[in-house]
Amino acid sequence: MESFLNSSLQIQIQPKQNFHFRFESELKNTHGFITGRVASVTNGRNCSVRDIYPKIQMRLPDSANLNDNGKVRQFFVLCSLHSYNEEKIAEKKPLHLSPHLLLPKSKRKIDYAFVFEKMKYCQHDVAGRYWELVGHVIVRSGKKNNKYGETLRAKQLKYESLGLPLPFDKLQGDLDLNEITQSAGLIVCLGFTIFERIDDETYCLYKETIYSDPIYHGDDLKIHDICNFGGSTSGGQVVFMRIKLQSGYCYTVRVFLDVAGKTVWESYVTPMDTFLNSSIKFELPPYTGPDFSEDSIEVSMEVVVNRSTFKSRPVKFTYLKSDNSDSNGRAARKKTRLSSTIVPTPSKSSDSLSDSEQLNANASNNGAATNENPIRQEGDLVPWIQWGKSPMEADLSMIFEHFQLYNSV
Repeated sequence: MESFLNSSLQIQIQPKQNFHFRFESELKNTHGFITGRVASVTNGRNCSVRDIYPKIQMRLPDSANLNDNGKVRQFFVLCSLHSYNEEKIAEKKPLHLSPHLLLPKSKRKIDYAFVFEKMKYCQHDVAGRYWELVGHVIVRSGKKNNKYGETLRAKQLKYESLGLPLPFDKLQGDLDLNEITQSAGLIVCLGFTIFERIDDETYCLYKETIYSDPIYHGDDLKIHDICNFGGSTSGGQVVFMRIKLQSGYCYTVRVFLDVAGKTVWESYVTPMDTFLNSSIKFELPPYTGPDFSEDSIEVSMEVVVNRSTFKSRPVKFTYLKSDNSDSNGRAARKKTRLSSTIVPTPSKSSDSLSDSEQLNANASNNGAATNENPIRQEGDLVPWIQWGKSPMEADLSMIFEHFQLYNSV
């Protein structure tokens, strides 16, 4: 039989890097499933059915398609769910099994069984095999009564019933089942292990486990609002962005310029602060990309989790040349596209207004945006939150009101 090195196993389509993990109570009415990363780029509209699922592919040596009895060789894949650990990946050590569950979408009750299915034959390559994870969801394991440990022990019993030659301890890694709380995080990955069927009841290990990129628990990120759509090329301006965040992740803001589909400049910014997992405050980085002849250049901004593909849809932002900005490095007000529906409504008489407040009052009277006559920005950004709806919304409104007053000085 050929050496492992003479046959290739690869993840052809990585899973999309975020998925909203389900609770057991949601199984009766669940929707969606784990998709492939290709599908996330095209929203599934221009992909064939084969292209919307995570997919692995293996190719045998040209002369190794048949076994010693002259029959076509059959391979099976064990798909398991693991807790992602970047350090262990770098050290090429096995990852711990996750106590969370990988279940078919059609399941209505908890099942601890592993996914174990036959690989398919490639249509135009007799030595090729492939397999797709079709219609599966991730279900969270509960914390109460040490349910993490119970889940992993139940998985062990299900695995041993398969009669596979790979010991469970090797699939599990060096984690003690009595100390498994640390493996219950909400960052997981898929593991793929290949077995060859020798006869109806006997298998041999053909390829050891390979792991997918991490899958983060969470809905798609979406930037709802940004307080200022323009700034100076010299940077330094404070920007507030409203976006729903998932707790426990490391977020960065990526500012970039794409030309003909290729990134020619980018800058990653660590947020200065986050507010109630609902908004981000960061300092605008200086623009150091290609020169431009006009007064301004349009770039894009997006929020990224751990430099992964789990990120928001980008929004547009305009850099203005520094000579079009004021002495403090901020873009000149007449050149800046402010999100208009955050103009505050003055409650004082015009005689008692400060200089900055008077400017805003005059802008409203001259046809600028107000709550009654908002100006919408291009794209699909939703309107700003309305004041007085909830304490959290009121806090965010005060933040953005303060920021606009700051930029108007």
